Amino acid sequence: MEGKIDHHTLKILEFPKIRDIIKTYLVSDLGLAKIETIVPEVSDDLIRRRLKETSEIKDILITKGEIPLQNVKEDGKIFEILMKKEPLLEITQILYILDILLLSRRIKGFFSELETSYPNINLKIKDLFISPSLEQKILKVLNREGDVLDGASIELGRIRRKIKKKKEDIKAKLNILIEKKISVVQEPIITVRDNRYVIPLKPNFNKYMKGIVHGMSASRATVFVEPLEILDLNNKIVNLKVDEEREKFRILKRLTGEIKKKCKEIETNINLLAEIDLITAKAKYSIESKSIEPLFNPDGRIKFIQARNPFLEWKRKNLKECSVPIDVIIGQDFNILVITGPNTGGKTVSLKTVGLLSLMLQAGMHIPVKEGSETSIFKKIFADVGDEQSIQQNLSTFSSHIKQIIKIIKESDSSSLVLLDELGAGTEPSEGTAIGIAILEDLRKKRAKTLVTTHHNSLKVFAHSYKDVENASVEFDSNTLRPTYRLIYGYSGKSNAFYIAKNLGLPQELIMKAMEEVKKEKKEVDKLIDRLEDRMRDIEKIKNEISKERWEILEGKKEQLLLLEELRRKKSLFSKESKIFLKEAKSEIEVVINNLKKKKEYKKEEIQFPHKEFDIWKSKLKDFEKLPYKEERSLLEPKPGERVKIKNLDLEGIVKRIKSSSIAEVQVGLKKIQVPIDDLNEPSKIQEKESKNTIDISVSIKKDFLEDFSTELNVIGNKVDEALPKVDKYLDNAKLNDLKMVKIIHGKGTGRLKKAIFEMLQDHPHVKNFHCCGLNEGGWGATIVEIVN
Repeated sequence: MEGKIDHHTLKILEFPKIRDIIKTYLVSDLGLAKIETIVPEVSDDLIRRRLKETSEIKDILITKGEIPLQNVKEDGKIFEILMKKEPLLEITQILYILDILLLSRRIKGFFSELETSYPNINLKIKDLFISPSLEQKILKVLNREGDVLDGASIELGRIRRKIKKKKEDIKAKLNILIEKKISVVQEPIITVRDNRYVIPLKPNFNKYMKGIVHGMSASRATVFVEPLEILDLNNKIVNLKVDEEREKFRILKRLTGEIKKKCKEIETNINLLAEIDLITAKAKYSIESKSIEPLFNPDGRIKFIQARNPFLEWKRKNLKECSVPIDVIIGQDFNILVITGPNTGGKTVSLKTVGLLSLMLQAGMHIPVKEGSETSIFKKIFADVGDEQSIQQNLSTFSSHIKQIIKIIKESDSSSLVLLDELGAGTEPSEGTAIGIAILEDLRKKRAKTLVTTHHNSLKVFAHSYKDVENASVEFDSNTLRPTYRLIYGYSGKSNAFYIAKNLGLPQELIMKAMEEVKKEKKEVDKLIDRLEDRMRDIEKIKNEISKERWEILEGKKEQLLLLEELRRKKSLFSKESKIFLKEAKSEIEVVINNLKKKKEYKKEEIQFPHKEFDIWKSKLKDFEKLPYKEERSLLEPKPGERVKIKNLDLEGIVKRIKSSSIAEVQVGLKKIQVPIDDLNEPSKIQEKESKNTIDISVSIKKDFLEDFSTELNVIGNKVDEALPKVDKYLDNAKLNDLKMVKIIHGKGTGRLKKAIFEMLQDHPHVKNFHCCGLNEGGWGATIVEIVN
């Protein structure tokens, strides 16, 4: 049993293979040693915390780049040694402890410098033990090559100085001997044999020099001799070396004692570093697989939108293929989903996908579904999938399935997720059907969330008989004779055997004979199912029409309200401006009249304010206020079907649809491109050109604009609201130019720009895949984008 989820379930749903995928993202042997700790949990708090940890590390990777983890070789024997009464660590083990301390300090420093708070990760980071003093004690004793330093102790320094002095004395004496006895010297060099200084002499040396032979060359032409003149000095060096080893032993024992004092803290650090490596690996997988942390509900509902099977996605990654996503809904209007359809249509894959995604979530991993997906935490997950026979017990297929189902019946409840593949298979059809219905009845009463696949028609009818049980079929394309792998709710699938056989050329008389063999009862069931499905289609059609009409009414009402509000605003503004105009005009006229009255050449009684004319103007303005306002649309409001001009391309096109408040899709020749609405000029009054001219425009685009199109876009220094329209426009143009891959250079910076671009790429229609560049291509400061063909 692993965690609290049935071991059989983990194995049959291939959860260990998910661990293997996560392994590829690990940095250190510490994480590798802990990989088996990734297991599905059942505690709500623990699952949510682990998911939040993955989400926080994911955000850090996107905004800040790589976490400074490094590979540290795991060594579990250290703590066994430290628990002894008088422990002694080897030099390599002490250096391992040093690596742990240095890495802990580096990781803690990295997280302390982050501007954003990450509460769940910070809980782990705050427990990391930091000890610069212990680091310095180790570094004072050892260098990174594993040598004990002269300064490790006063005594060691004194011994090594003596050894050095004796070596210098030996070399001086040997150099004198070489000069004196040059006739028997094979080579004028000093070497070491058996930790003693010797010189290479000719075989006849003993006539001219006394010494001890320590070996000879392979050809026997050279004899390595320790002259008697340096025998005493060599002995003293050997004795000093013994003293040196004794002092090194004392130093390492003392250092081991210092490490033992912090044994528990260091062990905690190792576990925490391993956990951080594991969480980081899960976060990297989430980024690469475009996974998310879905919403959770307490009601046992599953709503997976565009769910992809993680294992199939991974296998197809190198083939640059994508698995077909499915929508899975259960637990809201119904608790049991009966999936039917032809063999190889994707029934079992659908079953496994739901189970595997649930296991991954409860192991703290993000899953490859779209935003808006939600699920519950299941206390128990059971699966009986495939034809797994127990060879050891010599059980048949049916017996093996029944043994697992008995366990499911005994242990399942309303908080369980149950997955049953080919329920009732492996025995006589009528008996298998009866047992299958009895099992589903039991699970229905328990309100266990159940997905089941079957070929039995009686189980399809069972699904139509209860409100809390639903049918779904895997879609089959009768033209291509291939499954589409999509789930169609409300319908039960057929085997399509006769239809496939007919299309493949089986003689009609054989097909008719086979159909006659089908029992009358089965025909009646098929008719019932067909009638039910016809009604379901009619209901679905009416429902869609009502939804469409309702949407159109709401949109029309919304547009009318907006127009009315705009008219009111403009009318109010016009009324206010007209009153101000009249007031200012009256004042200016009075000033002019007063100035005229002051002049001698005019008589005052002849100069009067034109009250009559002014009242006429005033009356006309009031009448104008009452006139209906004719709205003039601004350039920001193009409508589908209008011809517009794209400023930066100097091209004309037809607006196909308004994608958002800032983006429009424009048909230019044979291509559709997405253009910021700000880049569109006032709609042209020119009528749409003939198709011949349209083709010319498309050619013009290729020739005049796309010829020098760059495969890189640099938005470093841009704000988010400046960069995103540029990226969107760039991707449109890249698609128009039939590019397969482009690079977006956004820099590292604070990470906000990179995060915003990642979110945009996640759902962009032209983006097939995207990932950060390698270290030699820009690393986390640039992103490679694959364009949809």
